[in-house]
Amino acid sequence: MVFAPTAVAFAGLDLAHKTTVESTYVHPRSSAYVAVVLALALLWSAAILATRSALLALAGGVVLGGVLGNVVSLALWPGVPNPIELDSIAFNLADAFVLVGFATTAAAILTFAVRNRERLREPL
Repeated sequence: MVFAPTAVAFAGLDLAHKTTVESTYVHPRSSAYVAVVLALALLWSAAILATRSALLALAGGVVLGGVLGNVVSLALWPGVPNPIELDSIAFNLADAFVLVGFATTAAAILTFAVRNRERLREPL
């Protein structure tokens, strides 16, 4: 109940930002890129949901929201807009969400492992 709404909210934030801000840089992506990203997102989602952890679902949803924001961008623009420029780097909110989401997920995994030591030995 946390994972999907979080992902949709963060993807929506990214897409709203891309729609309202001018972007000098638009990076095209191939269909192979989309296929690989969607396959990895499916695996990511399954792994996050298998933990049954609300904390991991929240952090993992931020990552998935960034992924969805960039993939949906390909249906709306000729590539992925990167309206945020920092020195010589151009990126978008989705990229930031993936980065922050991965860092938050790592912290959530450590917290989950400490709180659920007995579950770490369960057979898969």
